[in-house]
Amino acid sequence: MEELLQDPEFFKMLFALSGDACYVLDRRRRKYLLVNKAFERLTGYTAEELTSGEIRPSDIVAPEFREQIEGLDEDLRKRGVARLEVEILRKNGKRRWCEATIHNVNYKGYALRIGSLRDVTRRKRLQRQLEHQIELQRKKAVEAARASLRLYQLTEKLRHIPRLAANLMAAETEPQMLKDAAAYLTSRTAFNYAEAAFYIRYGRYLLRMDAKEDPIPTSANDRIARVFRGEKVRSRKRELLLQLRGHRRVLGVLRVVFDPEEYAIFSRNRAALSEQISLVETVADIVALALLDLRLVKRLERLARVDSLTGVFNRRYFERRFSLETDRARRYNRPLSLLLLDMDGLKEINDKCGHAAGDAALKALARLMNRTSRAADAVCRIGGDEFVIILPETALKDALKKAEALQSQVRKLRVECVDKKINLRVSVGVAQFNPNEKPEDFLARADAAMYRAKQEKLGIGVAGGEENGRDGGD
Repeated sequence: MEELLQDPEFFKMLFALSGDACYVLDRRRRKYLLVNKAFERLTGYTAEELTSGEIRPSDIVAPEFREQIEGLDEDLRKRGVARLEVEILRKNGKRRWCEATIHNVNYKGYALRIGSLRDVTRRKRLQRQLEHQIELQRKKAVEAARASLRLYQLTEKLRHIPRLAANLMAAETEPQMLKDAAAYLTSRTAFNYAEAAFYIRYGRYLLRMDAKEDPIPTSANDRIARVFRGEKVRSRKRELLLQLRGHRRVLGVLRVVFDPEEYAIFSRNRAALSEQISLVETVADIVALALLDLRLVKRLERLARVDSLTGVFNRRYFERRFSLETDRARRYNRPLSLLLLDMDGLKEINDKCGHAAGDAALKALARLMNRTSRAADAVCRIGGDEFVIILPETALKDALKKAEALQSQVRKLRVECVDKKINLRVSVGVAQFNPNEKPEDFLARADAAMYRAKQEKLGIGVAGGEENGRDGGD
């Protein structure tokens, strides 16, 4: 371990793989010497642009923060480290809020600045929304009778809105977010509602995410469904039904039942009742905003791992999943196989029929592979006409059966080409993982088997000495 901690390459690796945007700057020349991939993604500039000397720190920092950044040297001499929040300017002109940590160091005669940036734009956006909503509620509360018990109840609930927002931002899944929110709304030490439930639209149904209930069709005559559709519903005592709205569409319905003792206090005062309803509306707005934000994050995560043309996983996802599956197969001595497919004649289709026909052929093949694969399998596009199917818990003989069945179904696929239809064909390499080999050697064996199948027109090639070629058919 001591040897590892003294290895410069180890720290270079930590720098490169850091999830935060990291950089090393020549203080005297104000020139970036080194940046990691996260810094490139955050700023929108490439490492070559940043280290060329043409892009200076002041070009990246928003104008109103430049003087603050330039004056950090004095603070850094006293404290050794500076932490602050600034807005940066990306290459495309858009702004991102960042949490910056900065150190000034002198190393072998060089005056360096080593720093990191963490993107906190999402937190800032929710914080601004939250502050705006809190400010509105505070103004309304000031207008009411401050000395009354009704105002005390409202103020106590307002104090918990920031904590509710923090809980929502920490959630990683929608069910977790809504279950935690319902629990917080009904906690006696927080909002103290007698009941709180979220009904979220998924397709043609409204599902209660924080408890087990039968799905409610959005077209039903149920009170929840009618509120979702924007219809007027006669209110029940102590109950409040509100739409969860976001970006001009309805996401679902929030149902709240007030505590009977609290309701008895504020229900006879129209202004106090209005304030309590307004507070629940604020809660609904914050939940809807957090829900949309979480969905956006998940969508961006999915786009980062999916091939935009075919809809199957991309090469980046393949490399990560392939590493995980080979590690698991080696650790637990479980079978793992690969099918490596190459579409025959794609260039000819593009040349004779146009790229639209070639794209249609790739999409049709991807749909077929997805449709015929298990949930545990991973269909990935790793090149222009190359696909890989990762088959966990699958021995070579079963992988070969899948390859043969896939070949049979591929023969039935056709694409339109001018005045005729062209049959699709693929060459397939099949290989099973050997725990004693490197993952890259495993992939190379599958690739070699596919290449032999393609060169010898076998249709299917099997790696590992069992090269049972299968004719690809007409």
